[in-house]
Amino acid sequence: MGLGNTAKKLQKVADIAEQLFKRINAMRSEIQDLQGAVEGAETDAAELRRELAETRALVEAVAESEGIDTEAALADVDYPEAAGRTEGDRAAADADGGEESAA
Repeated sequence: MGLGNTAKKLQKVADIAEQLFKRINAMRSEIQDLQGAVEGAETDAAELRRELAETRALVEAVAESEGIDTEAALADVDYPEAAGRTEGDRAAADADGGEESAA
């Protein structure tokens, strides 16, 4: 009688282990997909930063040729804050060329 109960308990443990293994594999796959998405977003963000820098350089060159003081124009801008970013974060990003530090 004891062996029958032991066999049932072992089968239950094996079934639970198999379910956990399947869930771990599914989570591993989801994490890999998420890593790919993050890498893609990082690449997109880097491209956008590059394009923004190019655009800014062009606008500043045109403004300079037209005699517009870009610093004075920017001083009057009321910047909306990005979600989760503080004034200090924006100032730090501006100071290092627009690159946000990894926190």
